[in-house]
Amino acid sequence: MSDSRLCADITPRPEGPGVRYVSGLTIHDEMLAHGRWIGRYWAANGFIEPERNLRALPDNFEIPYQAFELNLDGQSLHFGWEHLGTEVEPSEGPDTIRPAVATVRLRHQVRPVELEVCTLSDGTGLLQRWLRITNTGSAPAALSSVMPWAGVLARVQRWDQTPGQTDAVFSVGYVDSKR
Repeated sequence: MSDSRLCADITPRPEGPGVRYVSGLTIHDEMLAHGRWIGRYWAANGFIEPERNLRALPDNFEIPYQAFELNLDGQSLHFGWEHLGTEVEPSEGPDTIRPAVATVRLRHQVRPVELEVCTLSDGTGLLQRWLRITNTGSAPAALSSVMPWAGVLARVQRWDQTPGQTDAVFSVGYVDSKR
């Protein structure tokens, strides 16, 4: 990282553009691979996954690795993205931890749409994400569905072969509170 207190790293990689978000011990890594903006891994223990463990990941097209879902006029836009740039802007916060908003700019190669994937890392262990979607064409487009976060939470290979393991390894939930 250029500033060790910032919570996002956009260091260029030989395999393509990507971002590593760090918030507390939470680490999430994403990259552009074969026209897909994919989530490479999540970690809640503060350890960075070795690159050697991730080499074949972008080539597996059967697993929904895309980091977001966007559907315009009934057309899924999982593939066909090109990278326009990535910026990290420090956000307001205490002097000891520099919250940051990382913005990944993408343009679709088939549909006239540009996308900004914005992720706030604030050092608390949580990440916050939103998308800015811009129709760059002359015709209106219907936003059929959108999910700012999508993809694989964790890769657990051969979990069903673990002795005594009969249920899924993880369960995921959320808290819905009214402020």
